[in-house]
Amino acid sequence: MSLKSNSTRRTLGQIFKSANSAWNSEKKSTLTKIDDSWLQGRGLFGGVSASLAMIAANAALDKPQQAELRSLLVTFAGPIIPGEVTASAHVLRQGKSVSTVESKVYHKRELGTSVMASFGNDRPTSKNYSPLVTMPASVPHYSNLSNNSVMSKHAHLPAFLQHYDIRWTHGRPFSQYADDNDIPFDGRHVSMWCRLKDNAGVNDKILNMASLVSICDVVPPVMLMNYSSRAPVSSLTWNLDIVHPISEDEQSARDPLENWYYLDFELLSANNGYSQQAGNIYDSKGVLVAYSRQTM
Repeated sequence: MSLKSNSTRRTLGQIFKSANSAWNSEKKSTLTKIDDSWLQGRGLFGGVSASLAMIAANAALDKPQQAELRSLLVTFAGPIIPGEVTASAHVLRQGKSVSTVESKVYHKRELGTSVMASFGNDRPTSKNYSPLVTMPASVPHYSNLSNNSVMSKHAHLPAFLQHYDIRWTHGRPFSQYADDNDIPFDGRHVSMWCRLKDNAGVNDKILNMASLVSICDVVPPVMLMNYSSRAPVSSLTWNLDIVHPISEDEQSARDPLENWYYLDFELLSANNGYSQQAGNIYDSKGVLVAYSRQTM
């Protein structure tokens, strides 16, 4: 797979803004174009298709952008080919606090991704519990790590990686291609800092959340790290639970260049050709923002 020139590439902000502005309230769908710099194997990167589904789901609500995204249940039914991509959404129920929306992403009427999105307003509660997990204190700060995304020299890696800055901290990223194999790996644990290289246009609550959704899916199958050569793999399902929605005030106070997230993932099991992995996603200050669980 060869990388496309910069003139043909669309940033995530351009894709998201196009989809958001093209929402047709009568047809309950939107249309946008995605180039093949977003390929992951033979189809588009799953994080982008899930993000588009979330944007469509939010647009379908009576009052878009008011409620926070709380959960995504994603099924990757088939590959989405670059080009014109359609995302449709249907509100299953919109209550006082919680709304549930079904969204689907197509290419030429072929279903690629199906998503169940749950949005919810804050609710009063008499008791709160802090997360059981915290970001390990031993995690090196992203500013002390070099860019070891191993993308620049290896065009045969997934093309979508060119849109992200990555600082691996645990796990041997595509070890057969990496220049630095000193990163520890125990067969089951992968972690890294990650951010969008070009955050331009990601400038409101929903588009910020959509970019976070895409980042949460950047981690490759942990099981793949155990192989010395490339192997076919694809995601079946993905569950993303948002613990701490990033408010507009928090987002506006951040330096876009400091918009890093720490992804800490573990292989839960692998047998009969399938694997399950789970992960925790933290913001740059160490606040837990999401839980992820995936079957591949």
